[in-house]
Order: sequence, then structure tokens, then C-alpha cells
Amino acid sequence: MKINITHVISGLDKGGAETMLFKLLNNINLDKYNITVISLTGKGFYGEKIENLGIPVFTLDLQKKLLFPFEIFRAYKITKKADLIQSWMYHADLFSVFLAKFFRKKVLFWGIRHNNTDFKENKFTTVLIVKINKMLSKIPNKIISCSENGMREHINIGYNANNFLVIPNGFYLPDLNAFNKSEKNMLDPKITKIIHVGRWNKLKDYSNLLSSLKYVMDKGYSFELTLCGKDIDSNNTELLKMIESNKLSDRVKLLGRRNDVLHLMQSSDVLVSSSSGEGFSNVIGEAMACETPCIVTDVGDSSYIVNNEEYTVPPKDYVSLGNAIINFINKSSYEVKNDGKLARQRVLEKFEISKVVEDFEKLYDNYNV
Repeated sequence: MKINITHVISGLDKGGAETMLFKLLNNINLDKYNITVISLTGKGFYGEKIENLGIPVFTLDLQKKLLFPFEIFRAYKITKKADLIQSWMYHADLFSVFLAKFFRKKVLFWGIRHNNTDFKENKFTTVLIVKINKMLSKIPNKIISCSENGMREHINIGYNANNFLVIPNGFYLPDLNAFNKSEKNMLDPKITKIIHVGRWNKLKDYSNLLSSLKYVMDKGYSFELTLCGKDIDSNNTELLKMIESNKLSDRVKLLGRRNDVLHLMQSSDVLVSSSSGEGFSNVIGEAMACETPCIVTDVGDSSYIVNNEEYTVPPKDYVSLGNAIINFINKSSYEVKNDGKLARQRVLEKFEISKVVEDFEKLYDNYNV
């Protein structure tokens, strides 16, 4: 008999949790599981893609409504036949407590996708829900964190330590034969192509990134920086001011949200992650799978993912980040190519998507009611 699973997620726009949910659903054995998805907001980027897998998606549009009790009742009816409810991110975790435990007794898995819970770097509502969830954290049967660091952070702030489980993000290994990496420097092989992928958010620490690159520029090094992600475009006046104040206007390309991120990663020499907070970064894993080395700040599980001290620096330290970029620029082409191959091998051995999906399936099967 199939296990009935309902996934509840805050939204289905592009983001780490949303991407991982889609990868899971795209690779899970649907002969074993009946799956539905509830988005607390809209269908976003992934809703239609999930429906194309034959999985129904229900949207509550809570961001537009003040009828929370009615939407709870609607979600209650949707999950009536569910054996197991799995939630993704704080808002969905809280919402799912009502669905799984207050109205009926169902297996509940929470999803922790965050690492930094600092009040100064998060929205007030996010911090408030974290505090509420902390008090409710004995209720879920399991709390699935995507990172070891995220698990430790939440235990340290008071989450129940007894039901945590770490399942990392999983990644596809793209066909590198579909893209010739030698294309990347056809215009000027002396210019290092750097890419940063991330939405406009305090935790991505664009100030740190741009300050580090001004430091690199002032040391006399040439580079081209590509920025892409939600709100990373010419309409973002705050970002434009940062770029101008660091005198980087002629070295930065703003691409906004893109559907060809893997191609952009493959065509870059190095990805830089400047974050002050991460869980388990999809961006880093995807770049490594493309044989693109990654320079990262030591937040979340970023250092664990890259597994290379040479490419890891403290957060909020633009000098250390700048020096790591300079060290990379000074590497020989052979060293860069070898580092890229090691990065891809790391993903293959530790984070390949089929291994991660297998971990989720084992968990579901163990709780088969």
C-alpha cells in the first residue's frame, strides 16, 4: 500500500528549500508514495513544474488573506488522507503543527533550512516564529535539518535535540560535454570570471562581496563579476550604490533572475559565496558539480561542502575574502582545472541526488503507518 505524504511549504518560488523539494519529487519513487503539495502562498516558479510530475499542488495564498482559520480548515481537508506531513521552512513548520497534531494525530516532519537566527539579520516575523517553534519543537516526530551547523544552531537556541536528523541537499551532475569550459575566456584569458548567485538578502552579504573585490582591484588584479538572482538588477538602487561606492561599475554585470544559472556557473572560473549565514547552500553544490571551484565564507555547512581550507574564509571579513580571491587568480590553469575536478568528485561522493532521495525514502518507510 502506498504511503500518503503531504508536503507543506511556505512558497514555491526559486529558493533553496523549493529547489530541493522539486528535486526530491522529481526523483522519488512514485510507485511507493502518493504525494500532494500545499503552498502557503502561490505556485511561484515550481508549482507548475511539480504538477507536470503528476503531483497535485494546492495554494492557500495566505499573503493575500486575513482568513487564516478558513485556510487551516481547507488545508485540513486536503490532508485528510495523509499518513505523513512534511513541512519546509519556519512558517510551514508552525502551520503544520495544526494540521498534523492539534486536529488529528499524524506523523510530522519539520524542515530546518536556515542557520543564522540573529535578530539583526532576519525579519522580525521570522525571529518570532523561530521562538514559537522552539517551544513546540517536541511535537514533530523528526526535525530534518539540511546542515549539521543548522542543527547545532537550533539546538543551541532551545530546539528539542532528541528528534533532529540531517539530510543534506542533493545535486544533479550536469553533462560537462554539453559545454566547453574553454569558451569562458575566449575574449580575454587574463580576466578572471567570478560569479555570485543569490537573491537580495542581508544574509547574502553583498557589502562583504563588493568590498572584497574592491580590495582585489586595488591590488591590481583584473576580473569580471557576474551577479544574478532575484532583485539583482538595475532596479535595485541600493545595490547600484554599493557597486558605485566601491568603484566597480565597469566590472560588474547584473543579470537578475536567470534560468541558465548552470551555464553561467560553467562559464565562470570561480564562484564566490560571501554569506553571513547559510544552511546548506544549493548554489555551492551546483557550482561544484559544474567543476567550478568555490570560495566560501565559513557559515552553515559551506566549509564542509567544499572541504578545502584554501577556499574557506571567515564571514564578514572582506580582506580574507579578497586574499582568497587573489590566491585563486594566481593559480595556474592546471591547478584550477584540478580543483574543479576535485569539487565535482566531492559532490558525486557525498551529495549526488539519488543518495539524498534514498535517505528521505528510508525515513518515510520507517514511519509507515
